[in-house]
Amino acid sequence: MNKRENNIKNTGLIIKDLCKEKDITVQELEKRCGLGNGSVNRWVSGSSPTIKMLTPISEYFNVSIDYLAGLTEQKDKFDEWNKKYNVKKLADEAKLFDSIGKLKRLFSDVELIDLNENDMALLKAYLELLQKRKE
Repeated sequence: MNKRENNIKNTGLIIKDLCKEKDITVQELEKRCGLGNGSVNRWVSGSSPTIKMLTPISEYFNVSIDYLAGLTEQKDKFDEWNKKYNVKKLADEAKLFDSIGKLKRLFSDVELIDLNENDMALLKAYLELLQKRKE
């Protein structure tokens, strides 16, 4: 059995495992995803699913098609991206820049663009303090 055939077989088994985890029957999944009756079992036996067939399953379970195909062990579609980028830090920085934008509108004659790291840290601390007082 070549690697492609192995992945196809894994796809059916992976889908069956996901059904067990979500406490749904394979038949119910096939119905919800608009697949023919017995599709998943045919994939376990070696039939080839198309991307079009895997897409609704991927969306239902919120996993990537690569995961369904056995090409990655990362279930979460965004898990790898979240690891690569510090999402919380990016969100915090976005809030900070939004706040800086508001400050720019309030103090339009003050230059806020050329702040150094220390100034940014102080500004961030001040904004956090204001936010806490607001709550």
